[in-house]
Amino acid sequence: MFDVAVDTLDLKQADSWIVDSGATKHVIGNCELFNTLDQASGSNTIEAIQGRILPIEGIRIVSLFATNKIKMNNVYYILGLMSNFMSIGCMVDKGFIFIFDKHQCLVYNGPDQVIEERI
Repeated sequence: MFDVAVDTLDLKQADSWIVDSGATKHVIGNCELFNTLDQASGSNTIEAIQGRILPIEGIRIVSLFATNKIKMNNVYYILGLMSNFMSIGCMVDKGFIFIFDKHQCLVYNGPDQVIEERI
């Protein structure tokens, strides 16, 4: 199940990312961020926290930022989703470290290497 605490189909920021501590998967609504798209096979769906069943249109790797220092595997493309959600849990499982304050989110790939400061 994909958990997110907002109404995912009503957001209007198709090029931005929401860093989501409740998301269990990375999901994206802007297929232009994919270099290529592997079409989902069968009846792949995810369930949003509001109980909506959303069809997965494709699955792919996404590289973030001009430096391509963050690569997210198994990002689900959901047609009609107006924002993109990065799962903190999935990223932490890959070894990334997130530090938040009221102005920014720092992303580390190891104890001393900041790879992004402006999420």
